Amino acid sequence: MADVLAAAVDAHALPRRAPALDLEADEAVLRAFLGDALQRLLAEGKPVFVDFTADWCITCKFNMRTAIDTKAVRAAFEKLGIVPMLADWTNSNPEITKKLAQFDRVGVPFYLFYPAGKANDPVILPELLTEQILLRAIGAQP
Repeated sequence: MADVLAAAVDAHALPRRAPALDLEADEAVLRAFLGDALQRLLAEGKPVFVDFTADWCITCKFNMRTAIDTKAVRAAFEKLGIVPMLADWTNSNPEITKKLAQFDRVGVPFYLFYPAGKANDPVILPELLTEQILLRAIGAQP
């Protein structure tokens, strides 16, 4: 566990790489969280993964680097048609705060997966993710 925490703390010292789930580079890959957009996707029966994060959240950055922004997860999202959304709470967005409160959360990280056709039954993932936990939650692994 100490190694994991040390890696997270030292993450700022690592050379920065552009994340594969880059909102600015490819909006089709990662969509900014908007309640209306989420509701529309859910009404269409699409599976949606929502990453509630903030720039100042070290755990969020660690999870993105080691569990979310990986080749296996990107491939699974694409194969399963999962729409990833980024809920950036860096500046305490009121819409995101309201969504967090719906799940009795007061901060980030927080991860939700809405399986296809289950808009009212999202899967709540743990705050500290691994690639395996995420792949199992989205049904990409047994």
